Amino acid sequence: MENKWVVKKSTLWKGAVILFIVVLGFFIFRNSFGKDLTGNVIADPYADLSFKEVCSKTGGMWMRMQPTQNYVPTGLPACSGCMQRGGDHICDKERYIQTLRN
Repeated sequence: MENKWVVKKSTLWKGAVILFIVVLGFFIFRNSFGKDLTGNVIADPYADLSFKEVCSKTGGMWMRMQPTQNYVPTGLPACSGCMQRGGDHICDKERYIQTLRN
């Protein structure tokens, strides 16, 4: 019976070298991913939106309520902010956006 899946050693070496170059390239350029051609970090998609608009576009509910953290009231006064889906009520746009990225 003849084995149809014979692979030459030279082919294996070529594949190994290509794989090594790809992995090495990933580690060298991993901090460059997410940047445009000018080297600048891609702009924040929420930069031109109000906090209320960001809230509605991300599935949150805009309301006036006491802020919470880990579902527990923080003791701060009530504020207008965003209630995350299944999460906390956040009154600060930057903090809200940070929680979206985590």
